[in-house]
Amino acid sequence: MKIFFKTLVYCILGITWATHAAALCVVVPKTTLHEGPGFDYPQTSWELSVYTPLRKIDTWDTWYKVVDVDGDTHWVHTSAVASGSFCLIIKVDRTPLREGPDTRYDPIREAKKYEVFRFARRKGKWIQAADEDGNGFWLLASATWVQ
Repeated sequence: MKIFFKTLVYCILGITWATHAAALCVVVPKTTLHEGPGFDYPQTSWELSVYTPLRKIDTWDTWYKVVDVDGDTHWVHTSAVASGSFCLIIKVDRTPLREGPDTRYDPIREAKKYEVFRFARRKGKWIQAADEDGNGFWLLASATWVQ
């Protein structure tokens, strides 16, 4: 019986953690990340652009503690982000952006690490996305970090 209750507690904690972590997308240009929950804390990285994905791991007042594509933790103001999986970032050095969801389609251009895009949909191992100007393309999901 003791093992059952221990397992139940771990399951509840796991469910709590799973619902606590959430996908966020930057919606304000030139968003800053900080070492703590406030603008008076030092910035931890460069300014982020719209569509940068982050994963929320904690909340304090009007601030979210987040993890970025590299696994680093930061704090971001809640007004700078929105919930939902509608953005992605390139996590590899370079990857081709193609006209369709297959290597038979010609590359439109090449994307570099840390470029961000709006997520549209997934088709197998391919993701359809768009840039800030609305130009659409396909790329391999394995080259991205989608939150």
